[in-house]
Amino acid sequence: MWCPKRVSRLYNVGIPVSLRFFLPCVEAHQLHTNGVEYPKSDRFSVLCKELITPLLNSKKKQGKGSVGKGPGQTANGNSDTLFEQLTKAGQTSRDPALIKNISRLRHLWEYLHKDFGFQDQRGFLFSVAKCRRFVGYSAEETVRPALQFLIELGVSHTDLERMVIRFPKTLTFSVKTNMVPKVEYYRSLGLTDANIVSMVKMLPQLLCYKLETNIRPGIEYLKGLGLHEEDVLKVIVKYPALLGLSLTQNMEPTLGFFLSQGASKEKVALLVKRIPSVIGLSLEYNIRPKFCFASEVLEKSVEEIFSCPTYFSLSLQDRILFRVAVLDFLGVDFRKPAIRTLFLTASWEFKQDYGKEEVELFETWWGTLDKEQKAECVRNRRYMSPLASEK
Repeated sequence: MWCPKRVSRLYNVGIPVSLRFFLPCVEAHQLHTNGVEYPKSDRFSVLCKELITPLLNSKKKQGKGSVGKGPGQTANGNSDTLFEQLTKAGQTSRDPALIKNISRLRHLWEYLHKDFGFQDQRGFLFSVAKCRRFVGYSAEETVRPALQFLIELGVSHTDLERMVIRFPKTLTFSVKTNMVPKVEYYRSLGLTDANIVSMVKMLPQLLCYKLETNIRPGIEYLKGLGLHEEDVLKVIVKYPALLGLSLTQNMEPTLGFFLSQGASKEKVALLVKRIPSVIGLSLEYNIRPKFCFASEVLEKSVEEIFSCPTYFSLSLQDRILFRVAVLDFLGVDFRKPAIRTLFLTASWEFKQDYGKEEVELFETWWGTLDKEQKAECVRNRRYMSPLASEK
């Protein structure tokens, strides 16, 4: 049974109301371009709002195909179809500024295709919708120096296109004031060009992080935990997003929480070394609920919790709570298994240990519940469902 005293203490550790029964409530944020009112001064807003996004959405509904090969070829193989429709729409509007922007956009695409081998026109236009000033970039003054620098660094043309589509601001980076200082700093740490290329491919934003505000303080903080320089390099290569985290808003609060719970610097350093992405997790919506769940409900010691750092990277709702609910439903004491045994066991092995049919039946029913219903079930330890008739 749940212990009221243990559960009541959770109300005093700063967990939001919606998380007090350990269910995450973070809504996924989506980027919308349809219906967004852009400033009138934005010369590119009309193009994104009224033409590109609706056009691509209508194309997407027609079905998927192979990526085009020609300079204007779309995913369905019809050469220049998208740009032809954009040009026609611009002419119909009789808006000189819009017609000019479409012409400049097409010129930029043809330049990228001819000189750098870009092929994915649809992805290019989606990037335009995400970065509305894309069309204003100068091919010779801004685009070429940035892309040429990345190629000389070791980024392939294929990876370059993916980077631009994922993060179009790559084309706005100043080589002299932005790219070169950061690459030189990474080299001074002992990273090879191959390491830097791997990191940039994984996270193009790496070249726009502030050196003095984010990158350097973060690395110094990791060294202060006791990580050797070699370990720090391995951590940032494995999880380059760490370099963009705020020292005061992310790293210090998260790692400071572990230290405040009795973990030694050595344990925290080992946690970062093995699962560096834990630093980027939300303290309020992820780290704190998971730690409290393990210590207060599962009655695990700090030593056992930190002996299994992968625990913090697991889904709270889909893995941790689900497996505890399964054991509770089957009448098994969920406090007895070790954290590693209970949560890191493969799904097929977990089903084999506790009955494949029973677990799959429970899993099917569990998937039909929303977060509030799951919270109610876990809170009251009542698993009322079609399972009752099946059992």
